[in-house]
Amino acid sequence: MGIRCSLADVNLTDSLISQNTVSSTENASISQKLDEVLSKVDLLLGVRRAAEMVDQELDNQPEASNLLDKLYFDVTPFRDVRRAGDMTQIPFNKELAHGIWPLVLPHPNDADVVASGLLSESLANELVRLAIDFYGFWGGIYAVPHNYVNELRTQCPLLLAVLCLLGLRFYRGLLPQNMDVLARSLLHTIQRLLSASILVVPQTKYQIQAFLLIALFSISLSYQAFYFDGWFLSGYALLHYITREMDLNLLSDRFKMHPDRIESFRLWNQLALTHLCYCILSGRPCLIDTLRLDQCRNILDIPSASSFDGRIVSQLSILLTLYNALQFKEPLETSLKDLKSSFNDWKHLLEQDTVGPVIVITYRFSKVMLYRRAYLTTLDPKLIQDLDNECEKLINIFKDTDIMLLVKSSDLIKFFMMFAALNLAQHGKNGPVLATTEICRAFEHKMVYYNQFASIYRRLLESVVRSYAQP
Repeated sequence: MGIRCSLADVNLTDSLISQNTVSSTENASISQKLDEVLSKVDLLLGVRRAAEMVDQELDNQPEASNLLDKLYFDVTPFRDVRRAGDMTQIPFNKELAHGIWPLVLPHPNDADVVASGLLSESLANELVRLAIDFYGFWGGIYAVPHNYVNELRTQCPLLLAVLCLLGLRFYRGLLPQNMDVLARSLLHTIQRLLSASILVVPQTKYQIQAFLLIALFSISLSYQAFYFDGWFLSGYALLHYITREMDLNLLSDRFKMHPDRIESFRLWNQLALTHLCYCILSGRPCLIDTLRLDQCRNILDIPSASSFDGRIVSQLSILLTLYNALQFKEPLETSLKDLKSSFNDWKHLLEQDTVGPVIVITYRFSKVMLYRRAYLTTLDPKLIQDLDNECEKLINIFKDTDIMLLVKSSDLIKFFMMFAALNLAQHGKNGPVLATTEICRAFEHKMVYYNQFASIYRRLLESVVRSYAQP
């Protein structure tokens, strides 16, 4: 015997939202209707929880208009249609497409860096191990899982190629060919796999981790004809993440019980931070709204959250304040006050050696950006000294920070230092600039950049110092 249920029974959004305006009799009718529908299908249990949550918040809050209406995330038109399809055994996939199943395209042999003969399996394992040792906390890979390389060969050759390319900068053994040639071969593989990913929706977690790593290190990975736009790739990854997690929204109450909550939050937060950094550095808009950026701090409510999670959230908080300040014309004092308030929220993390320096670096860089904006808009020569002072303070933090913490940081953190030094070089403040070039030399000793990432910036700073020293 079939179950009879109309879309009117399933689409409960309007009736749920209207509970704060209708009479008590109508409320009882809505409650009865809810119970009748819920008794037909367990899938609507999420709606009941959403309704109870709204009822409770409406009772506790005098101004309902100020609430975050989580029904927007929990009860959507697309979900209503899918529920009806499930009840009638006419399934709809994701949105409104019927009869869709994942198209599994076999990866060509040359996309697998091992099967293609580009790397031996033992060398691939070693390069992946090095990449995870130095960068694995990005993307939440804290140790090399068992049989990881072979798993990536079949499930995500893109992530395998990216990890091998990142591990290459720390490898000191013999290579099957010249590093420059090997790097370009890996870059070619990455470029083709990225191009092939555009129409694959949704993407796997492995694929999104690969997007994140390329975005984080886009400056030092780009080389010759292979260019990676960090803003585009981080935004691209966020869009894929939202598509992949359409039924697992971070703002939904249902997400609180999900077993992968901490891993999902970490990946989202790191993508959001990376994207926001590139927005500030390139002057382009953020592709996710402030509400979702603000919700990134909810990861700290999870007992298993780490100090690194706190570092990511604190950087997000500080940079979001900076991003908002740069969008509007407001007095410098107002922007500085708001920034200081955001920074003060995270002072309890500053004593941790692996967390504190990066938070302070982010704060000092944000002050540099605010003083720079104030000078460019007013041309007040007094602001140049304030700007230079902040740049010097920022570089002093880099001088006092453990070099290995800086080595393991993203290209963006390194760029903060180089940008501050460039400002000082243009103003004839050569002492801090020379200190920056020494840090760049340390990067060159610790890592081998095939695109000369560190040495190019060092040479740029040295050339600017010489040009300003000429009469």
